[in-house]
Amino acid sequence: MIFFNFKIEKRYSKVLVIAFLINVCYINVNAQYVHHLTNATTQAKQKVDAILKKDYTTILKFTHPNELKKRGGEIRMIATLKKADEQQIIQKIKVESIELQKISSMVNEGREMQCIIPCTIQTKMQVGKLLATSYLIGISTDGGVNWTFLDAIGRNADEIREILPNLSKKIIVPLPKEPKFIY
Repeated sequence: MIFFNFKIEKRYSKVLVIAFLINVCYINVNAQYVHHLTNATTQAKQKVDAILKKDYTTILKFTHPNELKKRGGEIRMIATLKKADEQQIIQKIKVESIELQKISSMVNEGREMQCIIPCTIQTKMQVGKLLATSYLIGISTDGGVNWTFLDAIGRNADEIREILPNLSKKIIVPLPKEPKFIY
């Protein structure tokens, strides 16, 4: 058998074909994984941009349905978000930026894909700026095409698991870090 202008013994040709097929499968799986990472990151970015712009419709679009249910549905959640925004204005607090980090883990759990995205939140206050770390827990039920998120800030592991009972044990939300003041 001639393979790329090299003569190869017949017994080695099967090994080469198998190695080639394994490589093609690996490339395909890796490409799908990268696609899932890209979708999750892009949609998380859309959510944090919506938070900064106070675009409540987009915030809800990317909020996990269990969180919406816990907050009493879309109308009540929008009212809660608006009230929180009004309080921030009164207290002269403004979220200036939310910077997403690289996805720290992604797993399949049952029919869901799940991931965790660390993020840094910079908030301007009267006494200076506050840097806090939080985590978005992403859930996809359609093979990584569409993602919804739960913000873990201010929640302990039990509260997170109450909202996301199917959350994989492999998804470990780090303990909250103490926010840092920048003057």
